[in-house]
Amino acid sequence: MERAAFLKIVRAIRGYAFDAADEVRRWEHNFARLPVEHQHLLRHHKQKHLDAYTCIERNANFFKELLRSFSGDEVPDHLRVPELDGGEDGENKNHRSVPPSDAEKVRYILKNLSRDWSAEASEERAQSHGPILAELEERLYVPKDAMKEGRYPPRVLVPGAGLGRLVLECAARGFETEGNEYSYYMLLTSSFVLNQCQTAGQFEIHPWIHSNNNHTSDSNQTRAVPIPDLPASDADVKPGNMSMCAGDFCEVYGAPEQKKQWDAIATCFFIDTAHNVVEYLQIIADCLKPGGIWVNFGPLLFHWADASSYLQGDEVRPHFPNPPDCLTIQH
Repeated sequence: MERAAFLKIVRAIRGYAFDAADEVRRWEHNFARLPVEHQHLLRHHKQKHLDAYTCIERNANFFKELLRSFSGDEVPDHLRVPELDGGEDGENKNHRSVPPSDAEKVRYILKNLSRDWSAEASEERAQSHGPILAELEERLYVPKDAMKEGRYPPRVLVPGAGLGRLVLECAARGFETEGNEYSYYMLLTSSFVLNQCQTAGQFEIHPWIHSNNNHTSDSNQTRAVPIPDLPASDADVKPGNMSMCAGDFCEVYGAPEQKKQWDAIATCFFIDTAHNVVEYLQIIADCLKPGGIWVNFGPLLFHWADASSYLQGDEVRPHFPNPPDCLTIQH
């Protein structure tokens, strides 16, 4: 089951280039159907189409490097990317089997990379991650010499870790930090950025090329965003202070062995993902040590609030008493 889910994600990532180029071909087709005089007024669109193909190629190169990092013999079997039958022809043949919802999740990776790992989004991160980090630093003491002082760094859990930037920032401040993430789209990408990206600006991506809304110019839509702004290797994280755990938050951290194990839990844009928010709050309370703290930064959009309009059956997530094995990606 896990292997099948993984291969579905690999197929979606491999189909990115063809799917994205198909969208630009649609732009070109619609442009060609305009009256000639309208095409002349909008002639700058021809250059935009050419630029879009270049943007897509650069994004695809990033995804190819990401998948290549999971193809070596040292990668666990269930996470190893298989060779593609038929080379690029095989890639193009298989792209039609990618559901639109999966294709959109691949594009969402690009937006999240910009938000979490670019200098461009540093101000946005300062407004969300900043207050969380300040609160943790104010309330938790990090020993300068754990052995000499006879106390260990505070343990911080970051549920809904996404691409791992908040996890890295916590670990860089001396906390023993574990991120938790359910989506393999996020887990694979965060592993690649945290473990494989060695230099600042190693890749240039174009996260906004697929959205024609809210741009002041074509150049704004096609602009390059260098990532990462901070390689994990430059963050001065002590060995063993950062890890990532894959799995459903309720299943993994609702287990008895997680009770009273954490000095702090830091959530950022996470609580509103709950099917049952009371269950989240109960698990958070159970996981914290006596005197532990929970630091949260919004929002309150509640992803499942309108579930009755598109889900059949019970809207409230059932409780799973037996959590699965937890996959840990150690930095």
